[in-house]
Amino acid sequence: MNILADECCPARVVTALRADGHDVWYAAEEASSTPDADLLALSVQAKQIIVTEDRDFCEMVFRDKSAAYGIVLVRIHHTLKRRHRGCAPCSGTVLPTCPEP
Repeated sequence: MNILADECCPARVVTALRADGHDVWYAAEEASSTPDADLLALSVQAKQIIVTEDRDFCEMVFRDKSAAYGIVLVRIHHTLKRRHRGCAPCSGTVLPTCPEP
C-alpha cells in the first residue's frame, strides 16, 4: 500500500508499516514543515493514503471538500509519546509496562 505518513505520525508507526512491506513516504524525513494542504494534494497526486494524528486533514476533506485519496486518523495514547530519563527498560519512552511513569 502507498502511504504518506504525516510529520506528527510517530516514527515507530512508520517503521512498523515499512516492516510490513508498505511503501511509506514520511513527511518528517522528506519534507518537514510542509503545510497540510500541500501534503494532501501530494497524496492525491501520488495515490497515497495519509496516516496522521492531525484532525486538520479530515477537516479539509469534510468541511472544505478537498480531494483525498484516503485518510487514516490514528490516536496514540499520550503516555506513549511522553519521554523521561533514567528508564533503561523503556529506552526513554514511557510504555504501558514502564516501571517509571
